[in-house]
Amino acid sequence: MFGKISSTNKFLCGVIFGISIGCVCYYNLFFLQAGNPPPKGGAKHAATIQHKIDQALEIDGPKFLLVGGSSVGCGISARMISQELSMPAYNFSFWASLGSPYILHLAKKVLKPGDTVLLCLEYEILDWPGISPYWLDQSFLRFVMGFDPKFIKEKPFIEKLWIAYSMPPGYILSGLISWIGGKERINFDFYEDHNLFGDSIQMTAQNKKKNLKAYEGRIRKPSEIFLNGFQEIPKGAKPVWKFLSWASENQVRVLATYPNLARNEKYSEIEIQNVESAIKKLYAESNVLTIGNFKDSMYNEVFFYDTNYHLLRSSIPLRTQNLILHIKKKIKL
Repeated sequence: MFGKISSTNKFLCGVIFGISIGCVCYYNLFFLQAGNPPPKGGAKHAATIQHKIDQALEIDGPKFLLVGGSSVGCGISARMISQELSMPAYNFSFWASLGSPYILHLAKKVLKPGDTVLLCLEYEILDWPGISPYWLDQSFLRFVMGFDPKFIKEKPFIEKLWIAYSMPPGYILSGLISWIGGKERINFDFYEDHNLFGDSIQMTAQNKKKNLKAYEGRIRKPSEIFLNGFQEIPKGAKPVWKFLSWASENQVRVLATYPNLARNEKYSEIEIQNVESAIKKLYAESNVLTIGNFKDSMYNEVFFYDTNYHLLRSSIPLRTQNLILHIKKKIKL
């Protein structure tokens, strides 16, 4: 009744079937590694996250929470803000590689009605190159799959597909075999790197001198987002807007500001204006006040520690005091 299937068609059907089976296997292997120990160094990161969650939850009454990547931990002093404002402050900052969706996810764990949040998200986690609409940094994926796989497992199916197929085979293999070595053992002392307010404290001039050549190169590296510009709707806008909507529903006040950044001769005046306008527009969509102005967040290279986002410990009071003045002018706490 039907003509014979040609050998060519049989071959094509076999290829399609093989690719389909391979994709299904790869997807399942990605989720099979869920909950296995994160990569080396991950245990300290996990312990730091848990410690900050516990510390933030222990604060009685309304609090002022600083939220962002390491530019916040290495740029704004929660200790000074606690002393200057009428509510306790805590530096709830982590690493930009975790991405804005996960950082905001962690913040929701500790925020309560009456709290105030100062969002200070690095430019590279508000927008990023490539076609993916989702944050797919590989160190984030490998770490979160070991530390908090529920965050990824609860994503919509299409997002889980993007995540699974963005993971290199080597990362999946390391995740599958990591159980052999068991959990990483560490001697964790949170206060070696932080103070009681969650501020980072290792960015001393003495430590900078030990790696001066490498650090100076990182400080002078321009932010790619300046050179390429934001998209009309930044890729990180959706998770930020979802967080702002959640905050409004839960009586959490949100402010925003610009992350501290090293000045660079490659930044033109037009590029600076475009970035400032993009940030203001991002938060204005949800009626969130942007504190300060863009140029106040920029400092000369000598003020920075090891990257174009990390201030020296001695520079942080200047940055924080400037921010406090803007906060006091704009809002009543």
